[in-house]
Amino acid sequence: MDISEKKRKTIRQKVNSMVLAITMISLLLTSLIGVFSMLRIQKKSKVALLNQTVQKLHAFSEGKAKLADSELRNFLNCTSQFADYINDIYKNPSQFKEKEVLPPDAKNGGTWVLQRTFATEKNKYADVKRELSLLGNVEHIFKPIIHTYNDKILSIYIATENGFMVSYDPNSDNDKANDGISEVYYDYFNSPWYLLAKNTGKTCFTDVYSDSFEHGLMISCASPFYDAEKNFKGVVCMDVLISDLYNATVNVSDIEGAYAFLIDTKGNAISPAPVIASIFDDENLDDPIREKMLNKENNVELTSHDVYYAYSPLETTDWEFCICIPQKTVLEPVADMARHIRIAIIIFAILMILIIAIVTGIVQDFAQTLTHPLESLVEDVKIISKGNFERRARAFENDEIGDLASCVNAMSVSLQKYISDLTAVTAEKERIGAELNVATKIQADMLPQIYPAFPDHKEFDLFGTMDPAKEVGGDLYDYLLLDDDHLMIVVGDVSGKGVPAALFMVIAKTLLETHSIQRLSPSEIFQTTNNELCKGNETGLFVTCWLGIITLSTGEMRFVNAGHPFPVLYHNGEFDFVKTKPNFVLGGMDGLPFTEHTITLEKGDRLLVYTDGVTEATDANEKLFGDDRLLAAMKGTEKMTAPETCKALRKSIDEFVGDAEQFDDITMLQLILKE
Repeated sequence: MDISEKKRKTIRQKVNSMVLAITMISLLLTSLIGVFSMLRIQKKSKVALLNQTVQKLHAFSEGKAKLADSELRNFLNCTSQFADYINDIYKNPSQFKEKEVLPPDAKNGGTWVLQRTFATEKNKYADVKRELSLLGNVEHIFKPIIHTYNDKILSIYIATENGFMVSYDPNSDNDKANDGISEVYYDYFNSPWYLLAKNTGKTCFTDVYSDSFEHGLMISCASPFYDAEKNFKGVVCMDVLISDLYNATVNVSDIEGAYAFLIDTKGNAISPAPVIASIFDDENLDDPIREKMLNKENNVELTSHDVYYAYSPLETTDWEFCICIPQKTVLEPVADMARHIRIAIIIFAILMILIIAIVTGIVQDFAQTLTHPLESLVEDVKIISKGNFERRARAFENDEIGDLASCVNAMSVSLQKYISDLTAVTAEKERIGAELNVATKIQADMLPQIYPAFPDHKEFDLFGTMDPAKEVGGDLYDYLLLDDDHLMIVVGDVSGKGVPAALFMVIAKTLLETHSIQRLSPSEIFQTTNNELCKGNETGLFVTCWLGIITLSTGEMRFVNAGHPFPVLYHNGEFDFVKTKPNFVLGGMDGLPFTEHTITLEKGDRLLVYTDGVTEATDANEKLFGDDRLLAAMKGTEKMTAPETCKALRKSIDEFVGDAEQFDDITMLQLILKE
């Protein structure tokens, strides 16, 4: 019986009759996919979370380091400004009024005031009264800084070579003599901050040390100052409390489980809290990572104790900022996800066992009926997919599977025809491509390629290059030694692109070379070439061209410009265009005269002849390279050889164009008369 005579039963009807079984199977597959997806998501989440943590820690450490560095740089700048102001006092004392500075007075305790201190009892107030009074002017520049950084600065003071100090702080009640009359003494000449600024001669930070008033760890920023004769006169210094600096820039208490600290130039961990500083101990940190921190590197690493350390350098003090966080803390969300996934898997497993037990018997009979024709179709399709397009799929059923088999057979016939057509088209493209490659090689061989072109002539350097926009181009360049004293150079640009322009270029180059050898003048060469190009020029192609003949012994250059861009001449240390009234193009109209011009080139002069592919190179925004950029690009090439000059100019063009496509041929010819 023919298949068409059978009662048609569609796959939809078969599926409807087994909807319950299919639903169960779908549930099983969906559940399995869900479980595997959750496990995969867990794995990817862990990787993503760790990668994100590394990135965030790296960015966070750099940001905190920059913040701390910015604060320290502010202190550095303030101290430098203080030193500049004091320098001005010593250089121009007559421009400042004297202001008395008194000894410490306990009544001023807690109030920011200026007060004096002497190095030893040998130093007398009367000996330095005027100098000390002049330094009293610093109060008005100290006050704004204290107002801005009151929570970080402990004291600002000036220590002079003449044995007295002027300090600005709220610690008047901390000195031994604090009645406002008796002098207070402090020998500061051997203090680290004084010696450091004096010996280095620049604004700098000290190492961390403990404050003598038991405020805690601190750092000092000191800067020397001088008189008009550049004689060292003393040091201005600012004390900064580490705990305040830490809380303002380093503290990471808002990040759960994270700790941060600074590492000074001696490798000591700096932190107000001992428990944080202990994180830098040998037992908590691997030696290789410690070495990288001490070497002021910038990185994020995981230690053998499963703790992330992110560290970044501070440029101002050559310190290192470090933040650490246990990997366990980072992965806590992933651990919660894993617990929920395990519970879900157990529930899915119980449900699936029940479902599989119910539907197994039903599916066994139905699967055979449903899949047999599909299996046969798959077997046929595999044979067809291996290239046997003569094979036809077998149709066992008068349903959608039978329709699919018919479609496969029709597709096989279509593929067979398509591949045959594609093979023919590909062969034709390969033939054309091969011919274009040969044409490219032939065109390149027609242009001068050898450098140096004339090894026996050391008095000039000459080099040319042409980069076609397509496989072959319409630009040309050439140079000939007509005799030992006359050099001909020519650059041209044929209208259009591709093969027609390339063929017209070959004709034009041949004519120009032939007439140049005949020792005609530049204008005669162009007149003769123009008339011959106009003959039978039904395509309407033409050539813009520039030709010059140089007398090497005198530097005289006769040249003709037929609608071509003006060359660039380097003369007397300047780049400029050789502008003349251009003649009409070659091949445009026969019988035309061509005006000839003459200039004299000197030793050291450099002449660049090019096509409009240089100045009309276009970037992605359709902006032209233009004449101004050309002159700008040539600056800096004065000492380069001819090839180096062409290479540098092409690099400037490429940087300007960027990813934009080259739409015109680019040709350059560089002539240099050596000194």
